[in-house]
Amino acid sequence: MNSNVSNIIYLKGIIPKSPQDSDKIPELFLTGNRLSHALEEASALPRLPITHVDLQWLQVYNFLLILHPRLYDRIIERLNFFSDLS
Repeated sequence: MNSNVSNIIYLKGIIPKSPQDSDKIPELFLTGNRLSHALEEASALPRLPITHVDLQWLQVYNFLLILHPRLYDRIIERLNFFSDLS
């Protein structure tokens, strides 16, 4: 599975495929002025309290959406089907 993850993050342009492209790796951490602006922006955004279980479901959702989009689509179709029944 690790090779699938690395291929996906390569295709999304997050990491380079080869060491020769290492100078093209985008910085994923914010420092200095960029960090303070990001924290200020984040404090102004709406908040939604979630539980630990909610967070785990979000992780499952993201995993399916990124690694198994066809399976994700099938699950969403079934959930929509059952919500239409009620």
